[in-house]
Amino acid sequence: MVIEQVDERLRGARLQEIAVRVLADRQQPGEAIHYKQWYGLLRAAGYAVGGKDPLASFLAAVSRSPHVQAVGQRSGLYVLAGGKSRDSSSARADQQTSAAA
Repeated sequence: MVIEQVDERLRGARLQEIAVRVLADRQQPGEAIHYKQWYGLLRAAGYAVGGKDPLASFLAAVSRSPHVQAVGQRSGLYVLAGGKSRDSSSARADQQTSAAA
């Protein structure tokens, strides 16, 4: 195999690993990010994603990662697992929980 034939585009578990690392290096804990912005961070860090539609491949991979959580339903926002998102919907949920206690 010739070195030029090696495909260095990220896929699967390796994509998840690198994407989470890039996010952890550039975001504050608990800070939500839209997947398109996150994809931009990955690309700016010099990585390429494999697949016919790289953005869709990226979203499919990171949404399955145990290291991130979706914020809300179909918002496109993600946060590192274990950190609380400080977007308005989670702030409202926190206030409702506090008020109920």
